[in-house]
Amino acid sequence: MEASSLKAPFLKKIIIVAVGTRGDVQPYLALAVELKKRGHEIVLMAPCGFQSFIESNGITYGYMNNFILDMLESPAGKQAMHGGISFFSFIKSAIKLWKEGVRVANETMQDLWKLSQNFSPDLIVYHPKGGYAVDIAEKLEIPCIMASPLPLLVPTVKFPAMGMPDLPLGSAYRRWSYTVVYQGYKSFDKLRAKFRKETLSLPPLPKKRTPISKSDGSPIPVLHAYSSELIPHPEDWPDTSYTTGYWFLENDVSDDIPQDLIDFINAGDPPVCVGFGSMSGKDPAKSTQIIIDALRECGLRAVLISSFGGLHWDSNSDDSEANDIFHVQSIPHDWLFPRVSMVVHHGGAGTTAATIKAGKPSIVCPFIIDQPFWGRKLAKRGVGTKIIPHKKLTVKKLVKAFNTITSAPSYHQKSSQLGERIRSEKGVQKAAEIIEEIC
Repeated sequence: MEASSLKAPFLKKIIIVAVGTRGDVQPYLALAVELKKRGHEIVLMAPCGFQSFIESNGITYGYMNNFILDMLESPAGKQAMHGGISFFSFIKSAIKLWKEGVRVANETMQDLWKLSQNFSPDLIVYHPKGGYAVDIAEKLEIPCIMASPLPLLVPTVKFPAMGMPDLPLGSAYRRWSYTVVYQGYKSFDKLRAKFRKETLSLPPLPKKRTPISKSDGSPIPVLHAYSSELIPHPEDWPDTSYTTGYWFLENDVSDDIPQDLIDFINAGDPPVCVGFGSMSGKDPAKSTQIIIDALRECGLRAVLISSFGGLHWDSNSDDSEANDIFHVQSIPHDWLFPRVSMVVHHGGAGTTAATIKAGKPSIVCPFIIDQPFWGRKLAKRGVGTKIIPHKKLTVKKLVKAFNTITSAPSYHQKSSQLGERIRSEKGVQKAAEIIEEIC
């Protein structure tokens, strides 16, 4: 559903709940910035590791624990990332984290309730991992909107639920696959029931409720923060589901770039960018060596982004003295990606969006369930190679992918054309217009 022409809205107090890694949080921050520009009063609740990032963009921060980021760095989290890209292998590993996850979810519910009591919002916009926001909105008698960076919960016959295999079983199977995801959400029903009863004094949740419906059965509006250029809007979605285009955070970062990185980029052909975001895997040092060996076999320069540990950089190694590899802990994708030749990444929603926006081809090495989905979408559009699951990454496979892109101009041509269309969509503005219309 597309946004219509709207009258000037009444100004609102809005809580936005973003749960996850940098790729999850940044689009919601972009939405917060756009809504604030329009005069609304915004609080963005997100993991505390992103507090300074949020506040540096002029948005009031709301506290959330740092469990997601800490979990990814834990032995159990690394095992979950290393376990494989299928839905079932990820669930098997994630069971080990269940008890801690339940405890943290309960804390997060209470924190959002405390924030809501202090801020008195007119609307709550929330990430799919923050379904408890629906209960709080019900208690406050205000609307709520789910905002999703991927097509996760609205059933369609066009494709199966995220992480489920796309078996040749027809439309009935594809629609049924969403019930599997719904069962995962139901595993938190006991916790939410206790929260509703003891904290909110609300009646129990109905058994036939879905993650995209309120307790009275009415639908929850869902904003999908990606482009229909990559995933066409399904015709069988209800009018309460929208595809807006990507939500990009536009800010000037040119003053924060290290001069030695600028000098490195200008010293030769555009380098490759390699980074796996918040994904660390079981042996980041081994992955890094595979990447360096493949780059050198192909004679390619590179910028390696170690971020939260996806790559391991040894400052005392011979590689640290070489002039063909530049290491950086973090760097804004909006600045770097337009200056590189291609991007090797994990296929997270945020990094995928930034790569497309920059008009650069991808080599996707996915860790977990949503990442192969994006990697395959890029390959289907001719802007990415066949995915290389991170667990199966080898020098031979990566060299083949590098040679595929460098030998075929179509990858760069199609990436550039797609980037132009993506940049013209103004997705965050469309999302803000829809929010204003709903509330």
